[in-house]
Amino acid sequence: TASTALVVGRAVEGRVAAARIVSLAALGGASWTLGSALPTLGMSGFAGSLVTETLNVLTAASLGSAAIMMLPIGASAGRSLWAASRVAWAAVGFLVVTVELVLLGSRAPEMTAQVTTVGSMLAVACIAVCASVWIWRRYVAPALADDDAS
Repeated sequence: TASTALVVGRAVEGRVAAARIVSLAALGGASWTLGSALPTLGMSGFAGSLVTETLNVLTAASLGSAAIMMLPIGASAGRSLWAASRVAWAAVGFLVVTVELVLLGSRAPEMTAQVTTVGSMLAVACIAVCASVWIWRRYVAPALADDDAS
């Protein structure tokens, strides 16, 4: 993704990153809602299936992209948001994961508890990995570099 760090401040870059991620999550939620409403609108046959499947792909792609953009690595939007505000990063991440869990749980009503449990465990694991990487880069790696220098 393009970085605007040289042009704008960290807070503005964080707001732009949050807007990009939230808009992808909103697009996924809107396409999921529309795809769920199509059968009640009377769309059936080939055209209805085509539109429904296109909306399903759009939902999966936008929510998946929003989740991947949340990773605070490289020059990603997640890194910009992480640098601007860790609280905002956690809140936006919670929003994205919640929308995905609601979507997955609604597709398999008999497995809602399992989807929620596995999804929650994956979210906690992702947060633990991201926090571990941050701790390593922030505290451990500089301490090791200082030990090597002396």
